[in-house]
Amino acid sequence: MTRGRGGFRPLAAALGLATALLGAGSLAAQFPVSLSGGAEITTARLARTGALERVWTGPVMGARGSATFRRFTLEGLYGQGSLTPEAGTLGDGEDLVDGALQLRFQVRPWISVGGGPHLRAYVTPAGSSRWVRFEGRARAEGEIVNGIAFAHFEGWYAFGASTNVQGGGSGAQGGEAGLTVLLPRTPFALALAYTADRANFANGGSEFLEGVRFSVVFAGR
Repeated sequence: MTRGRGGFRPLAAALGLATALLGAGSLAAQFPVSLSGGAEITTARLARTGALERVWTGPVMGARGSATFRRFTLEGLYGQGSLTPEAGTLGDGEDLVDGALQLRFQVRPWISVGGGPHLRAYVTPAGSSRWVRFEGRARAEGEIVNGIAFAHFEGWYAFGASTNVQGGGSGAQGGEAGLTVLLPRTPFALALAYTADRANFANGGSEFLEGVRFSVVFAGR
């Protein structure tokens, strides 16, 4: 991703892919597949610790889409944005690029488990730091207002986490809590969630990425 020169073309491509997925009516007609997708914005905060703590903040735009067949759901997400250093943090701004793909199995109506690859990169004029992770995830969700509002909690743990900086990675984990409200007589919903993710370096430092995410979701058939 390069600033100022079409850096958001990958996001446009992701939105186009989500649109194509939601428009695949012939697929839904042949198989009992439920399709959904949406656009989101996250107010992100990155804190990097080591000899000292440095902090960057900024908005991250994203898109995600999913396809559910019986008790299996395949979900993909992509996000990117520019983070700027807070006062007292030395260095340049960083561009965040984040993508994940996961397959989930519905164990019970209120809980699902799954996992998949998660790729993340922080891009600066001096180069890129990259994470490659394989995460296991568990998600619990349920109604809090009948047919209108739903709450969820999701936790994840990286069974494998590698990075090209700070001597390598030594693990990662995180969690999310959120609320989704269906809009009456429409296929749309609004969602708000807090997400937090910590990735640990082999040398003892860490990267803590947190944010509040607002989403507009379309649920199709």
